[in-house]
Amino acid sequence: MDELPIYESRRHAKGLWQRYLVFRDRVELRTFFGRFRIKMSDIEEISVSPSIAALIRDKKMGQARELREIKLDSADFAEHVSLRTKGGLLRSFRFTPDDPAEFVYSVQSARRHYPQLVERLRESEKVEWPGPRT
Repeated sequence: MDELPIYESRRHAKGLWQRYLVFRDRVELRTFFGRFRIKMSDIEEISVSPSIAALIRDKKMGQARELREIKLDSADFAEHVSLRTKGGLLRSFRFTPDDPAEFVYSVQSARRHYPQLVERLRESEKVEWPGPRT
């Protein structure tokens, strides 16, 4: 895919030098475990989560965790992104882009515009294209 991302996280130590990208129609998490592609329509929830140190400080450690979640880097030790999908084997991902708030904002912005993009593509399919060139 030659498409340019809306947002690309700079590789850094907290993210274990992995790549996290936001495209118009999907989020891609390029990790040591492989490449995870999550469609915008499959995202149930996305938010910025505090580090474990902040949870301990604020005495909120009793928060329940998803059983089918994967931590892609050192997410427990820094402010990170929590992304939950609507289904699948892995429902929850936690990872640390260089700017978690900007990553979440980019995903939310793309999700707002994604239905309009799909509608435009559907409309373009209804157009009758001329036959093959002779």
